[in-house]
Amino acid sequence: MLPAFFSFALPIIIFVILVNLITKFIRRKLRQKTYVKFNQRNIADTFSAKEIAKKFGKNAKDVNEVLLNLGFIKKCDNGYNVTDVGKYYGGKQNYYMGRASVRWDERIVYNENFVDEIMKNTAKTAKEEQKEDFREKFKAERRE
Repeated sequence: MLPAFFSFALPIIIFVILVNLITKFIRRKLRQKTYVKFNQRNIADTFSAKEIAKKFGKNAKDVNEVLLNLGFIKKCDNGYNVTDVGKYYGGKQNYYMGRASVRWDERIVYNENFVDEIMKNTAKTAKEEQKEDFREKFKAERRE
């Protein structure tokens, strides 16, 4: 009677223990921060906001603002963190000297939403410059 019970219960007990161990492993992996430690080889394959800004003739602040508006990154205390949407579009979290930054695959430069936002930002800047030019062009002179 007793050996029959063990032959029936032992596989079930082993199965429960294995499921428990696998669950713990998966939970640990999900809790770990995922970031890429960059070295010379893989840093050459990615672009920073400054490098992307050079391609569009902008500055890094404008590029980060556009990425923030699109939801690709979020601001944190020590820089910018990549969001899940940003990871989908090729963003990789980077930490350097205590600062959080995001490095991007080349495909971000070809992303239609990103390019449209950068161009809108450029158009806004051009309109602001045009307003300034108007005031300089038609200065109010003193009438007597």
